[in-house]
Amino acid sequence: MAARTGETKAWHLNFGPTNVGIHQVSLNTDLRLHGGAVTASSGVQAEALSAMQAPGRKAAFNADLGRSLARAHGKGAEAVTQLLEAERAAPQRVQFGQTWLRTGQGWCLKGPRSGCWQRG
Repeated sequence: MAARTGETKAWHLNFGPTNVGIHQVSLNTDLRLHGGAVTASSGVQAEALSAMQAPGRKAAFNADLGRSLARAHGKGAEAVTQLLEAERAAPQRVQFGQTWLRTGQGWCLKGPRSGCWQRG
């Protein structure tokens, strides 16, 4: 259905292929299907995500993708990039969101080679 309607902001809703892709990443992340989340992220176009003008949705996408990448072997740098992008989009969601805080804390406990970053 989203493919047929295209991107729309009717009634102040962000509906379309981009939002469906965001939900696919989120669902796969929450179900711990991290490979599926990473695969689903390829269907979300950066330009369409920015055009939504919904920083909360962008932050949710970047943070969920970052959470999945953090659990994928050898994807630490990409995970950090996504989590920092989420923080730029909506700092309050990342800095005070318990799920995202646990991701960072668990990651840092793995040791210095885990990709843990220090905030200034």
